[in-house]
Amino acid sequence: MRAYIVEDSKVVRGRLVALLEEIDGLEIVGQSGSIKAATESVFLLQPDVMLVDIRLQDGSGLDLLAKIQACGLKIIPIVMTLDPYPEHRKLAMERGAVHFFDKAKELWKIPEVLMQMIANQRADRERRKRIA
Repeated sequence: MRAYIVEDSKVVRGRLVALLEEIDGLEIVGQSGSIKAATESVFLLQPDVMLVDIRLQDGSGLDLLAKIQACGLKIIPIVMTLDPYPEHRKLAMERGAVHFFDKAKELWKIPEVLMQMIANQRADRERRKRIA
């Protein structure tokens, strides 16, 4: 599984990379701190999953999700924020997010979720092989 991180804090981005780089089957293909940089990279790299902060240097990660959704890219968004308001959660889910995490309390859950997604992806591949 290929992952892209969109987080404006270099410290948090580094922490995420440290949490995720040891996950078997996960490759971090890129990272950025702005909508502009993420948009360019995501269209080029086509990751499977994108970890997105809501507050970014040049706008809202929710706007980035809308761009991705409008273009029909098949990227699984996971939203993380220090502002876990219900309206943010609702909008994130409407824009395709499969998970919504409070960075202050739940950052540790992200590796667990990604490992489960990788396991599900592997199981799906095995099922398809048996059918073929």
